[in-house]
Amino acid sequence: MNFKIVKKVVDAIGKYRIKNPKKLMVYGIFVLLSTVFWLLSALSENYSTTIRYPVKFTNLPKKSVLINELPDKVDLKVEAHGFTLLRYKISRSIIPLNINVKNYTLLKVPESESRYFLLSRYTQQKITNQLRDDIKVIEIQPDSFIFEFTEIIRKQVVIKPSVKYDLQRQYLVKEVKCEPDSMLVSGPKYLIDTLRYLETKAMNLGNLDHSIKRNVALKSIDRISSGEKRVQLSLEIEKYTQTSFQIPVEVVNAPDEYNLKLFPEQVSVSFLVALSDFEKVKPYHFKLIAKYEDSSSRIVKKTPKLKVELKKYPSFVSSIDIYPTQLDYLLEKR
Repeated sequence: MNFKIVKKVVDAIGKYRIKNPKKLMVYGIFVLLSTVFWLLSALSENYSTTIRYPVKFTNLPKKSVLINELPDKVDLKVEAHGFTLLRYKISRSIIPLNINVKNYTLLKVPESESRYFLLSRYTQQKITNQLRDDIKVIEIQPDSFIFEFTEIIRKQVVIKPSVKYDLQRQYLVKEVKCEPDSMLVSGPKYLIDTLRYLETKAMNLGNLDHSIKRNVALKSIDRISSGEKRVQLSLEIEKYTQTSFQIPVEVVNAPDEYNLKLFPEQVSVSFLVALSDFEKVKPYHFKLIAKYEDSSSRIVKKTPKLKVELKKYPSFVSSIDIYPTQLDYLLEKR
């Protein structure tokens, strides 16, 4: 580019502005008016163009739930005046087009039990009716809308508390429960079939030395609806004591042709129990066994000790400890 020529032109304009300011202003006004008249003439013409328009789908089948995503915008090929298209381009608030699914017959996708489709051209007239009178819809993209439904079912599921806490010395949690302890939920079959429980939102109760009740919200699960959104969480906390019993051990699977004697025949079972339950707990609430071998076998086992297993204990005790955990034994031929 010849910068000397550009400089001369700029200098000439500068001199013209200085020497002829009135003529320059008149010239500018004529240029502005010409531009305005040209723009008005251009905008009064009809144009064909594609615009992206928001859309929403309403009145879906009530006995089923949609499991795929529907488009939130469609491309409309339209014919309209330039003024109308300009108004659309600069508008910041556009009311979405409503596609009332109830007004159409959905066609089943071949070889599919759950997928249906609606051709976009069937919605063209109703979409045109929702636009300005001076906009004509020529084509809609995508050319079809796919709907995938699944059956809605109900199921009773338990409520699982999600709570953290610490306990002061000599205290234990006797019971943690929710009220209600279960709830009827509904949703897509593929989700409900695998749902085992509803969980509360996590809560940290800190360091406790007394019973407590709290209203707590349930965690929401996408596409799952429940009757209640909150439950009452209760923690029953009591002082405890530690005690123990001497419990006899029952031998299981001993060979018929032998007498088996344990050493010792009883073991110590220690545990924690709330003070309110102390009088309830009895030795017969516990059952201990020592397995020798499978009863189908007749081969004498040569292991030096038998392991003690706890088979039964009351639900209101905790921190159970057994001593000793392995016992010597003696086999005598009958």
